[in-house]
Amino acid sequence: MSWNFSNDVPIYLQIMEHFKVQIASGKLEVGDKIPPVRELALEAGVNPNTMQKALSELERDDRDRYKGLLHHVALLPGVPEGSQHQSY
Repeated sequence: MSWNFSNDVPIYLQIMEHFKVQIASGKLEVGDKIPPVRELALEAGVNPNTMQKALSELERDDRDRYKGLLHHVALLPGVPEGSQHQSY
């Protein structure tokens, strides 16, 4: 994944947007395993707490769409709830 952050928007919001784009574009699909928070943070060059906040906020903001994102991509936009197995 390529990470480029601007100084105009909080980093955690940019991370949230990054994952939304990855999911919407199909680069992350149902069942894809998300790397551990520390690994993602290292790759992005951010504090692990920032990465954790971004993923937690994304999941909380749209629970139906991004439920379980911290472990797997569990539900994508347009996919009816209950149509796939969710992993925790």
